[in-house]
Amino acid sequence: MDALKRTLIEKAGHDFGFEYTIAEIPVSRTLGSARHSLHAEVTLYPLHLRKLRGRDSDVKT
Repeated sequence: MDALKRTLIEKAGHDFGFEYTIAEIPVSRTLGSARHSLHAEVTLYPLHLRKLRGRDSDVKT
């Protein structure tokens, strides 16, 4: 993931209440917040498709 895509994901996350990055891998970012326990995972796929997945960090799976 290049710097522009990473920055755009983090900016969009911040706009929706996810202020910081919890985990980072080359194709995915997991975003979190100090204000709530939800996490948002943003994954980039070929052809610029994006998968968003949210989860509550207090729930054990």
